[in-house]
Amino acid sequence: MTGTNYATADGSAQTRSRDRFFLTMSVLLLLILLVGFSRTLYLRLFFEVPPVPFYLHVHGATVTAWFVWLIVQASLVNANRIDVHRRIGMLGAVIGVAVIPAGLMATLQFVPRLPEIGFPFEQAPWFITWIVWANFHMLLGFVAFLATALMLRRRTDIHKRLMLLATISLMPPPLARIAQNLGWMLEQETIFVTVAWLLLLVPILIYDLATAKRVHPATAIGGLCFLLVVFGPILIAGTDFAQNFVRGLG
Repeated sequence: MTGTNYATADGSAQTRSRDRFFLTMSVLLLLILLVGFSRTLYLRLFFEVPPVPFYLHVHGATVTAWFVWLIVQASLVNANRIDVHRRIGMLGAVIGVAVIPAGLMATLQFVPRLPEIGFPFEQAPWFITWIVWANFHMLLGFVAFLATALMLRRRTDIHKRLMLLATISLMPPPLARIAQNLGWMLEQETIFVTVAWLLLLVPILIYDLATAKRVHPATAIGGLCFLLVVFGPILIAGTDFAQNFVRGLG
């Protein structure tokens, strides 16, 4: 089935309920973000947590703005306010661009901060290397999916799927925080983040099968790229190059 046929299907009488799926997914992703960083960011005044540098507050605000903007955009589409959706589209591009340096800043400063929190690199070299390279991969995935979504913004069937994939790419940090809040060990955290990250792709697959009886090409191709984002850090975390690179960041 061609992309045009998918677009026609999305324009059927069930468009409103289908758009509601992308709004629901956007809300779910924001809830995971809020739960993950509730103790260390959003509700930190109510918990005894160590202070964090100012740049991490900037990072948190930037990423949160992206998730909120995605919900606003999905809500506008669901309400059939496409005119407003397009009008504030460039704001999302600006926020998306800002996510990149904010994410890099947090990632590059992660290893130098390890001694401050009593967790030196040599205590768990594979785990720390995996975290850093997972952050790099998620930013790469975010940029690739977002850039493609913006270029194909007039192909709404492709655009909305890629926007979800771009946002799902950013999920490892809040998922890791959830695992840490549960008191799980490093191995458990790695497994939880990897599995939960992959499971966030499943609703899109189910949605495609339920609405079009087949997986949309954007989901299929994007999903394969997403697998590289997820498993790439796991495959390279044990290499000397990856570990020496991360060690050098300290």
